Amino acid sequence: MKTSEPIGPTFVERASKALTDYMDGPDALVRDLLADLRHYCDAHNIDFADEDRVGYHNYIEELEELK
Repeated sequence: MKTSEPIGPTFVERASKALTDYMDGPDALVRDLLADLRHYCDAHNIDFADEDRVGYHNYIEELEELK
């Protein structure tokens, strides 16, 4: 993911604040976002599991960049 700022606590805090009205708590937010992403993938013929694997590897790389 390319952003104008590094992924880190500030980015996560801002994203969380933006989604405050959407959630019934952090766990519910994650569940709802995952369900919405699966619906999106279904509608666009995208293999969610494949993209999830790639996304996980991207996440690990981003964590390494923060070190």
